[in-house]
Amino acid sequence: MNREHVKANSPAVLFVAVDLIPAQTQVAARQFQSSNIALAVDCSGSMSGEKFDQAIEAACLLVRSLSQSDWVSVISFESKVRVVVPPAQASDASSIENSIRGISLGSETDLYGGIQKAYEEVCKMSASPGIISRIILLTDGQPTKGRTKDADLVAICGQIRQYGITVTTLGMGPDYNERLLTQMAQVGGGLWHHVSDPYNLPQIFQEQVTEMSRTVVRNPQLSVSVMPNAQFVDIYSVRPMLTRLERIDTTRNTCTIPLRDILVGEEQNLVFRVRFPPSPPGRYPLLRADLGRQSQEVYVNATDDALQYSRETNPYPTVLMRASEGTMVLQKGIEGDTAALKQAETALRTIQSDPNAQTVLKQSRTADDTVTRLKEGIDAAKTRVLTESERKAIKERTTIRRR
Repeated sequence: MNREHVKANSPAVLFVAVDLIPAQTQVAARQFQSSNIALAVDCSGSMSGEKFDQAIEAACLLVRSLSQSDWVSVISFESKVRVVVPPAQASDASSIENSIRGISLGSETDLYGGIQKAYEEVCKMSASPGIISRIILLTDGQPTKGRTKDADLVAICGQIRQYGITVTTLGMGPDYNERLLTQMAQVGGGLWHHVSDPYNLPQIFQEQVTEMSRTVVRNPQLSVSVMPNAQFVDIYSVRPMLTRLERIDTTRNTCTIPLRDILVGEEQNLVFRVRFPPSPPGRYPLLRADLGRQSQEVYVNATDDALQYSRETNPYPTVLMRASEGTMVLQKGIEGDTAALKQAETALRTIQSDPNAQTVLKQSRTADDTVTRLKEGIDAAKTRVLTESERKAIKERTTIRRR
């Protein structure tokens, strides 16, 4: 929490950071022994050429990278949706690869049908003991056939996540809808990737396999509550994916936040803006966070002592909030909104001119990384007119924050 004291009988706004840091020892107790991947590949006409060739090669390399006990299914989608490989163990790699190389291109893009079929196939093994399941969606365009509304596509990813299955989205080239893929990944518990070079696909697929092998908690839920008459104002997920959590119900004193799977060696960070009600002098339990058997509580003191309530005791949550807000505004700026770009610059200058913030940046890799990416994004947006692919690359770099 950024302040230990607030002015008595006056409203106040406080920032609280929640850092989730898995212990390295948790790897010994990992409960998932096998991976179950459903790969949904866009085979519409726009994928022709190098993109399609590299997608096929990357899919084959994905199969080879899996352990023999892992499961994989492959779905192609264009005007028609086809199950190219029903769930099969990776030990049958040659047969799976032959089926993948037999995929042909079509015309339109039934994105909804592709992810729905991937969900059906991955579910065939997802209930087995020791299985961690994931859908990887690869597309270079926007939905043109079937159910094409963004709300429908985001909703099905949310439904999939309720069953503990992660949805990761990969956008290739300049023409796909990154807002849609970002939202799908957000509610699906995964990450969004911009694939500017199709030759990078094998590395991205390998990262997905590695992530699954490091999973220790699947589909965790963070419960956060504030004291009576206090109120959540803003909630940001900072890492591994920066986003403002707008779909979280904050009308009550308690909210439940679906987290991404917890991986050994990967932090998750959130920051909250909380409105504290006018209160007489005393000590108050401002906020409590619960995750499984872990619980943390923070207290605030209302006082008439100006020396105490005027001092910010821990600027880390403030820096995290300002940098997160500035980055979200920047993403509008790189789309051509000059007013938003100026707002992002103002947020950055505020952080850079604060001596307390400079101390935080030296001590916290999370805060330093967030501010660094904000600065890099602003510099790039100011230097030149961005191509669509450059714009997407900057958005990915300012949104996705790994270990």
